[in-house]
Amino acid sequence: MKKIEIVYDEVLEKQVLMLLRQRGIKNYTRLDNVKGVGSSGARFNDSVAPGINSMIIIVVEDDIVPMFISGLKRFKDRAGEQAGIKAIVTSVEEFV
Repeated sequence: MKKIEIVYDEVLEKQVLMLLRQRGIKNYTRLDNVKGVGSSGARFNDSVAPGINSMIIIVVEDDIVPMFISGLKRFKDRAGEQAGIKAIVTSVEEFV
């Protein structure tokens, strides 16, 4: 199993949820008001670094990952370099 953490600009919420649905992913955890600094800039929801991110965490079978990541890459290609969305994939040793 794999865990995918998707950090994205909150304005992309609809597109991210659609990507999950299109891949048959129904279960997820969403964290709002996620702040930080990444390759697409700082997001602290203040006057210096406006904007805010959200994060969705999913745990899926290994065979789902390539399909999900390829869809995410296609979305990023269409949206451009500053799409404000990243995904981190890690192995899950145990899921209880």
